[in-house]
Amino acid sequence: MGSGGAGAAGEIKKIGQRFCAVLGALDRRVETGFRHRFAKSLSNQSDHFNAVFAPVKGLKPFCPAVLRWEWRAGRKCVRGSGFHADPVHGPLRLIHAPFRPLPAVSEKSKTSSSSNPSAGGGICWPGPGWIGQVAGRVNHSSGTLRVAIVSDVHYAGEAERLRRQHESRAISNPLLRIFLAAWRRWVWLADPFAHNGLLDDFIAANRGCDLAVANGDYSCDTAFVGVADDAAFASAGECLQRLRVAFAGRLHVTMGDHELGKKSFFGGAGGMRLASWPRAVRELAIPPIWSVRYGRYWLVGVTSSLWALPVYAQDALSDEYAAWEELREEQGRALDRVLAAMGEGERWILFCHDPSALPFLAERDSVSNRLRQLECTLFGHLHSELIYWKSRLLAGMPQIAFMGNSVRRMSGALRRSSVWPRFRVRLCPSLAGLECAKDGGYLAMEIHPDADHPVRILRRRLPRRAGC
Repeated sequence: MGSGGAGAAGEIKKIGQRFCAVLGALDRRVETGFRHRFAKSLSNQSDHFNAVFAPVKGLKPFCPAVLRWEWRAGRKCVRGSGFHADPVHGPLRLIHAPFRPLPAVSEKSKTSSSSNPSAGGGICWPGPGWIGQVAGRVNHSSGTLRVAIVSDVHYAGEAERLRRQHESRAISNPLLRIFLAAWRRWVWLADPFAHNGLLDDFIAANRGCDLAVANGDYSCDTAFVGVADDAAFASAGECLQRLRVAFAGRLHVTMGDHELGKKSFFGGAGGMRLASWPRAVRELAIPPIWSVRYGRYWLVGVTSSLWALPVYAQDALSDEYAAWEELREEQGRALDRVLAAMGEGERWILFCHDPSALPFLAERDSVSNRLRQLECTLFGHLHSELIYWKSRLLAGMPQIAFMGNSVRRMSGALRRSSVWPRFRVRLCPSLAGLECAKDGGYLAMEIHPDADHPVRILRRRLPRRAGC
């Protein structure tokens, strides 16, 4: 029995190695302390917005600072902390630095601030129904704007690293466990917790960039419920802290699907949880939508999971789905306002983590009317050009509903993926890439303030560290 089992294992390994060789050949064919200030024009050149980091006692190690802001316009000066609403100038939602909420206040204070945010200039505490909008303009005088783009970091904090075999524990079928082990070992990622150092490598390679964009998925989401899980929240917080310290006011972050949760690839554990929304938006300061202007270009980031909600319908709890739909509609109205402010001679660049959202974005009139001005769409989620190549090959396939939730979700997204070319899509790979191809990396983008000059996008490979 022992020799027979060893022989079978050897044959399986040989098949896996041949499969990886084929995938690799295909892939080769597919080219592809805490203090700062910054000035931002608000209404005219004399108005400036300054953000200052100040340490706050009692916060966890990865939450070292609270954003305190100061708005000067001539002799007028307005100061505050957090999401402040000024009765004269209106609510200030402009955040270009790491934001941490102040220590917890009573429920009564939260209610009074939310119901009447301008009363007393208090703090607005965003709840599950709140949509924040980060908007601003890049002041850069040297011509070409250099942007570093990273996606799918999947940082593993200490608590998540202790959850070995988290996927197999969600599977009861032993044959499916064997398939998962083979998929992990030879195709996807053998050890998802072994690549934290790649984030440091990305930061070291891009410290001199003018702007940095993180395009979603900051934790390993080992409980499959997003940052509602404390371990995933800690991983995402540590990842974002490293990025915010390195890039300070130059960083913009986009929401990924793993911030909100989704069912596991095998086993169907977890799913989207509404409890992840306020933790991501309020505590991790990931804006649901953001926009920034440079010259005649607009950079716009959206929450893909909200737009792709019909695809993720079975991942959400039935009693929470109505709240998700409300958030989706609020995000649509916020995006309408951003695109309405865009001039006819201007162009825009879209940051959207999951390309499954693009067909639903195309159904929005404000988006479809501006597609002719769209320069490109930067997405992540697929991790590798090899997976993206397979997605293009299978575009338009029928949805498969009888092979489990993951197959249903992916085939449903591919059925609509023929719309992707209208968005001029470009994949930002994960830092680690696939195990079979080791094709991880990031994107470097160069933007000229004149929209007549095309945007230049370069793919940068990031070699894995020894032993990974």
